[in-house]
Amino acid sequence: MLQPNPGTGERSFPRSGQPLVVGYTGSAPFVLPPVDGVPTGLSIAVWEALAVELELATHFVEFGTVTGLLDAVAAGEVDVGIGPISVTASRADRVEFTQPYFSARVGILSPSASGWERLRPFFNRAFLVGVATLLTVLLCVGTLVWLLERRRNPEQFPAPPGRGIPEGMWFALVTMTTVGYGDRTPVTGPGRLVAGMWMLFAMVAASSITAGIATALTLSQIERGGITSLEDIARRRVAVVRGTPAQGLVVPHGARPLVVATLEEGVDAVMRGWAEAMLYDLPVLDYHAQMHPAQDLWAQATSQRADDYAFAVAVGSSMRGPLSRAVVALRERGQIATIAEEWSVQP
Repeated sequence: MLQPNPGTGERSFPRSGQPLVVGYTGSAPFVLPPVDGVPTGLSIAVWEALAVELELATHFVEFGTVTGLLDAVAAGEVDVGIGPISVTASRADRVEFTQPYFSARVGILSPSASGWERLRPFFNRAFLVGVATLLTVLLCVGTLVWLLERRRNPEQFPAPPGRGIPEGMWFALVTMTTVGYGDRTPVTGPGRLVAGMWMLFAMVAASSITAGIATALTLSQIERGGITSLEDIARRRVAVVRGTPAQGLVVPHGARPLVVATLEEGVDAVMRGWAEAMLYDLPVLDYHAQMHPAQDLWAQATSQRADDYAFAVAVGSSMRGPLSRAVVALRERGQIATIAEEWSVQP
């Protein structure tokens, strides 16, 4: 562990071979459980690259939460804290951060729509009224054309109502859609007059009915409560992990927060219906959704500005400068981007 320099209180850079006590915490893909006693993950891989760069030996210590880890860093119990640790003003009051090695947006995790939820917009009242109105108009126009054409044009509009009215409706439909197959054509003066008036009316009617159906579908989507942006979380119960940047977004956007201790608790709350969605770092949510397809959850980005991940050291630690310079060097050489690609993570 780093020792304070006499008279300055500054924790000095370790001598060669002296291991650093490195605390780690976080969720996949940044931190994964140890394999043969050594943790893995994107953040761990970046740290190991830094350790090679600076010729550092590492002794890893696991922590349950970011808050607990930062407390240990501030108290000097560990030399460096690593993981998906976002740089925030409140945290910077207690510890110091290196140059960031990754940036991540806040994401929204919510249940995927079921098969019925995808079909339900087509069975709402507004949509069904629109369809019924369209069929009624086609029936009226088709019947009127049939009445005018059935005596002089029985080949195209047969006299029996059961056969003639459907032919009239077919004529009205293809005329309204501007397809105009020409297989049904009025030959009487009154029939052509009605057909011409229908052509003019259909241009307005078709667009109005289409717009009404589209509006019904849109309103149905809103009514069914899909959460796809921060604007959608107003008055909703949303899970957030205590102490994360996402927690600061819930109340300003009018949501009702359900504060949990870990990602797993938040996901469980969404699965059980205790929360309608969860706000957390997008790469973590996306990785969780990919690794647990049976949960039928999906993650998407918000418009919130990306947060920076960095390594935490105690205030006054001489490690901050060398670590920051090493982070910049790895970033410029593209090593950090390569590590991110290996873990299938995009900032």
